[in-house]
Amino acid sequence: MSQAVVRLDNAAVLNAAAKRIRGLLTNAASSMLDAGVELKKVRDTHFPIVPARKGSGIGRTGGRIRPGWATWLRDEFKISRAHADHLIKIGDRFAHRARTSSSLAALSGTVLKQLAYLPEENAIEAEVIEENKRSMRERGKPISVRKVKQIIRKRKREARGEKEPEPQLPSAKEAQKLAKAARERGEVVLIAARDGNLYTGADEKVVAEHERVRGIALRMEWFVDFMLKLDCTPHEFMEQTPEWLRWWRTKSERVSPKGVKVGEVARWFTAFAAAIERLR
Repeated sequence: MSQAVVRLDNAAVLNAAAKRIRGLLTNAASSMLDAGVELKKVRDTHFPIVPARKGSGIGRTGGRIRPGWATWLRDEFKISRAHADHLIKIGDRFAHRARTSSSLAALSGTVLKQLAYLPEENAIEAEVIEENKRSMRERGKPISVRKVKQIIRKRKREARGEKEPEPQLPSAKEAQKLAKAARERGEVVLIAARDGNLYTGADEKVVAEHERVRGIALRMEWFVDFMLKLDCTPHEFMEQTPEWLRWWRTKSERVSPKGVKVGEVARWFTAFAAAIERLR
């Protein structure tokens, strides 16, 4: 049966079915479940399985196909056959139960997709449902697909007797995002990332200013450490370096070869010494 024959013989029925399904293709669980049920009905009724033609590369291994099915899906909904198979699987697994289970119906379609390929009514499914209730109660948001995948991986590892892997640090982008969210809540945190840095969630201007001040502090630390290691007094140092002595004896308006006003340097060192004395 060719695609053309299928479309001509069943045009009105298929158009009506396509209109219904198109309105159901959303991420809402109930809609996706109904879409899966409708797709299965259309597939099994209007696109029956037939043996693949000889020489197609499929028939030689006993392959069977549904002529026109993939094309109809693409033309009507712009979805692939694989995506339709996922919807049908979800509908088969959950449609009848979701009508009587508000907890199951509360899960998103993407979450149901993760659960659809697990054994029927297993402990993972029950855990996801409970976690979704907790998330809605505490955060006002449904459980994320990422969290569902984490639960599935964890329970599968436990079933195989494998140890829980060491927790990984977030990426730099994730760490900055987490720290920024904490800062918006009024919390001051440092989030370690995989790149070895700590992130505070501060914006670029604040970070740049922090780096500037930190650079000054590090250079000052190096300078103080260097001065403490000198094996001569300041007076001896000046006497042993005639060029410095000449600068120091000039008026404050005179500048060093690097453009530094000597008088200002002297006053800064005096103030620096006074500040150190106050900190003692």
